[in-house]
Amino acid sequence: MPSKRGATLYYNANIYPMAGDLPETAEALVVSHGQIQAIGTVKELENRFSIRCRVDLEGKTVLPGLVDAHSHFSFQAIADALFVGLHSAPTGNVASIEDITRLLREHDRQQNLWAVIGHGFDDTKINEYRFPTRDELDTVSMEKPVVVIHQSFHLMSLNSKALELSGLIDDFIVPEGGVAYRDENGRFTGVLEEGPVINLVNRKVIQPLVAKNNLLRIIQKGSSLYLSQGYTTANEGAAVKMQQSLFSIASLLGMLKTKLVVNPGLLSGGALPITAEKQGSFCDLGRRVSIGPVKLFTDGSIQGYTAYLRQPYYKQHKTRAKNDDYRGYLTVTPEDYMNTVERLHRENLQYAVHANGDAAIQLVIDAEQKYQKNKDLHNIIIHCQTVGIDQLEQIRSLGMIPSFFPIHTYIWGKHHRNTFLGEERAARMNPIATSQEMDIPCTIHSDSPVTAVDPWLLLWSAVMRLDEDGALLGPNERVSAYDGLLALTRNAAAQYRLSDRGTLEAGKRADFIVLDQNPITIDEHSIKDIRVLQTYVDGKLVYKQK
Repeated sequence: MPSKRGATLYYNANIYPMAGDLPETAEALVVSHGQIQAIGTVKELENRFSIRCRVDLEGKTVLPGLVDAHSHFSFQAIADALFVGLHSAPTGNVASIEDITRLLREHDRQQNLWAVIGHGFDDTKINEYRFPTRDELDTVSMEKPVVVIHQSFHLMSLNSKALELSGLIDDFIVPEGGVAYRDENGRFTGVLEEGPVINLVNRKVIQPLVAKNNLLRIIQKGSSLYLSQGYTTANEGAAVKMQQSLFSIASLLGMLKTKLVVNPGLLSGGALPITAEKQGSFCDLGRRVSIGPVKLFTDGSIQGYTAYLRQPYYKQHKTRAKNDDYRGYLTVTPEDYMNTVERLHRENLQYAVHANGDAAIQLVIDAEQKYQKNKDLHNIIIHCQTVGIDQLEQIRSLGMIPSFFPIHTYIWGKHHRNTFLGEERAARMNPIATSQEMDIPCTIHSDSPVTAVDPWLLLWSAVMRLDEDGALLGPNERVSAYDGLLALTRNAAAQYRLSDRGTLEAGKRADFIVLDQNPITIDEHSIKDIRVLQTYVDGKLVYKQK
């Protein structure tokens, strides 16, 4: 006698449940009331269930819906809607400051927004090897604020109007943890580094620009983007309280069809944004938006020369060098960071901390060792790019989860080798294979909009470890496609303690995707070309390739 009535059978597919450490497949699955009831053979499932509807998947590959381990969902949506891309190779064509100012002017003519903002810029990839100055950006507009955002989102360059609106007049005292460059006359050049000063620009320029536009529509488009790439759960990597309410409204109105984990941001010394009872709970009636770990910061980015390293940068920056021994810096004092971690452990709150450089990672480890009360929190180190073997051993003993950023190999690999880190350190960046060999569950992420919402390019980067010229960087850290997919599904769900998703098993939510190619069996070079044909959330088709 069938155990369920009115179920839907999805059949004729290569279904990878992603529940085990080795690949296994099934040919069919049954869904009812948004939940997976069973997977197996067609004959077995037809005997067990009363099938109301049958969906032939035509031999395609089915995976669990991808879980975004770390990105900035709303900022990605805002960047797509309101900013202009200023990317250099391999993802763009910007080669000079003239290219930048031209694209900004074109963007202003086409959109005519309150502010003119570009993102994706990298000073180490243009001819001048520097940021545009305030005077150069003044040629774009004197009346509107103009902002050029570094691809890492840890540095910016502003025109005079943007500096004025942000309160960065020449007698401004720069807060600790931030940098605002001046010329020989003491005048601000417009170039800024890190949160304490960049947050001023966010409040006085970027947020007012966003407020003048329909943010719900922007969120709706962002949701569609993530679903089209196979993410059924996205991540808001560092949120303010207002965003939680906005996401709840978007969910209520049916404008947010992807699920979303919201990580509340915590500035140094600020009040804790949530309680342990709220963490992991849903903040919307549709049970799409859940509260994730508290987000902390310790340093900046390697490609921006602001990650905090144990050894100096391989080659110092040509125009922003501070001294030959420069190795970056912390964006928070060690005392403040320690106090914050102690408070979080006292309240039994999970946290996710941004740490790129191995010196910053050591601060994270030291604080966790000193204050850890509950190993089962599995606190997360976001990026963790230059982590040492000695540090991985400590991370394992503490039960922490590293979330790696392997697409760096493709976009900045040759610069890490030749400029930022040198051959040895560059070859062991993002040590996914080593972590797996040490039985450390890890995840991978795109940090969008730092890099594109493209999990297939991300997976390809983890598998191939090729730079933009096709050179192999760190062959010992290559992983199989299956292991890379575990980092995008099962492990990513476990990172955020989402026990109802990440694998295709009875009792899990019916979040799954249908692909045009099989990432586990195709030629590895072709993984980046995979496209999503269909995306299902809670058993409902929410995306179909046109």
